[in-house]
Amino acid sequence: MFRTVPFRPSTWALAFAAVAVTALTLSSAVYATQTYNSSKSNTANMRPAYKPCSAANNTHAAPLSLPSCSPPLGTSSYLSVSSAPPDTNGDVGPTKAIGSVQYTPIPGDPTTPQNEADIAITVKLTDVRCKGNSVPGFCSTANTDFAGLPDYSGQLNAITTTRITDDRNGPSGSDPGTVIDFVFPVTVTCTANGNTNLGSTCTVATTVNAVVPGAVVERKNTAWELAGNQVQDGGADGTAATAPNTLFETEGIWLR
Repeated sequence: MFRTVPFRPSTWALAFAAVAVTALTLSSAVYATQTYNSSKSNTANMRPAYKPCSAANNTHAAPLSLPSCSPPLGTSSYLSVSSAPPDTNGDVGPTKAIGSVQYTPIPGDPTTPQNEADIAITVKLTDVRCKGNSVPGFCSTANTDFAGLPDYSGQLNAITTTRITDDRNGPSGSDPGTVIDFVFPVTVTCTANGNTNLGSTCTVATTVNAVVPGAVVERKNTAWELAGNQVQDGGADGTAATAPNTLFETEGIWLR
């Protein structure tokens, strides 16, 4: 079990007081240093999240003949997509919802005195919709394909469980060390569109240092291990920074 700290840039001094327990396994890493750069983006494909089956009333087909719960229930109390599998909204066509969260290392430049190392963060989700008027003031753009699922124009909260290992520890700021796991959040903005057969598009393109200045420093042999990419809704007020928010999408594979 790992200890995970919810990270809030505006209250960094208080973040370590809110330690929670998580069973997530950190399995990928992004490196951003002056001498080495993995040069590879870490991309997580996102899909709608569902509640676990805790009281089975059905059985899955062979060969995975496991107890199941019908109908499936999305984890978000406020948001959905048109083609939520398996057809919980009645749409049997190709999915319109495509989502990804991407972290890309930006190497530093050893020939300049500036700190130019960083990690780019890009999030994009399509066909994001309200469950009826679930978020008043942010569900005003109607759709004709599913009248009960209007566009959502509030915020999302993209979070990633992070473990940093670098040479920036101790009184000298040069000791090698690994920090305790924490959750790194990025606010994502959703915009309604004029297509009445497609929900909102939610995007952000930013960097770690834009969210928390000085978090990534070159020539410090930095590795960010990333796991458990999730996207939360904006809760009843459509705002990522206020609690409570519920899980909307998680990384995974979606087949039709």
